[in-house]
Amino acid sequence: MDQAPKDVPSGSVVLRKGRVRPIHSGHPWVFAGAVSNVVGQPEAGDPVWVVDPDKKVLGWGVFSPNSGFRVRMWGYDQSSEGVSVNRTIELRIRQALERRVRLGIPSGDTNAYRLINAEGDRLPGLTVDVLGDVASVRHGSAALWSRRKLVAQLLRDILSLNDVVHRVDDQVADLEQIYGIEHVDGDSDRTEYVACFQENGIQYEVDLLRSQKTGHYLDQQVNRARLATLCKGANVLDLCTSTGGFALNAAKAGARRVLGVDSSKVMVEYAKKNAALNNLNNIEFMAEDAIRVCRTFPPNSFDIVVLDPPKLVKSKKAQVQGLKKYEAMNTAALRLVTDEGLFMSYSCSGHVDGSMFSRMLTDVARKTGRILHVHEELGAGMDHPVVTAAPEGRYLKGILGAVSSR
Repeated sequence: MDQAPKDVPSGSVVLRKGRVRPIHSGHPWVFAGAVSNVVGQPEAGDPVWVVDPDKKVLGWGVFSPNSGFRVRMWGYDQSSEGVSVNRTIELRIRQALERRVRLGIPSGDTNAYRLINAEGDRLPGLTVDVLGDVASVRHGSAALWSRRKLVAQLLRDILSLNDVVHRVDDQVADLEQIYGIEHVDGDSDRTEYVACFQENGIQYEVDLLRSQKTGHYLDQQVNRARLATLCKGANVLDLCTSTGGFALNAAKAGARRVLGVDSSKVMVEYAKKNAALNNLNNIEFMAEDAIRVCRTFPPNSFDIVVLDPPKLVKSKKAQVQGLKKYEAMNTAALRLVTDEGLFMSYSCSGHVDGSMFSRMLTDVARKTGRILHVHEELGAGMDHPVVTAAPEGRYLKGILGAVSSR
């Protein structure tokens, strides 16, 4: 957008009868099917009022004319007094930081954390990960993309950061009318940006302009630390290792041997660099398809197997095929776990709920002739809050289980 984005609502989105209750309950999304009509001519990213069929104001949010989320709610004010997109961004960033500091985030051995978890911190469409002295910002809304310079300046001022890297959520970019390239704020010509940070006492280097999402999967931080408590003397397989997270934690915790596998050669190169950075010699990495690697090993080859695949179900229409992929990967992985060994399996697909995930694992255990004893259900850490009105935000599901033969 060439002109400055609007700061206060002008148009209105009128809801259909019977579609008001979710907004009253605090749900952060107005779905396209809930909209009766639009008053005015708001553009992508413009703030709008959300009103009921009787034109009573319910609150305000930002407009997305082509998205299934027609309005992302930002507030429940019923008058224009005090309503401002720009001031709200600053307020929510400060509030998010205060909550994390109160919870002990960051800590002495970890300077990487999620500062803004979209709806969970009441900034829908915005994800901010702090990785040492840089923020990696993932934009999923035109409203935030058009204000990226403001967001970057606020992050620098509030957290005393050196740099801010802008990433685009390519899954929604076209629908949200986000037209731009990923870049370092204030230095758009740079083609790489290596961030250096520490998590659970382990040093990482990641190129934020070549990696996936925000560069590092911080939602698994607490689960990587959990794995470290279980690995001493074990043979460990980490499938879909990315930058080496689970594998590095296992190796540092005293595993006898660790193998990390990822299909991305770029990610594997960074995983190898991270192992060297931490002087870990009991670990190796392979750039290869996870299932193909699993088939090269005989059954019962590893004491612990971790499977953390990418999002395989990106929409409801993709559920059937995506669940088949999850089943194939889990089947290949589970057969490699020794009797009384441990299995950690995850799904980060929001369209796969807990019951679907559990049924899939049940089918996998039956097909492999194993019994999977779930000792712990796993999810994202404290820096990934979810508002109770929108449990859909709890996308990461995982289990820690022991494996025995039937």
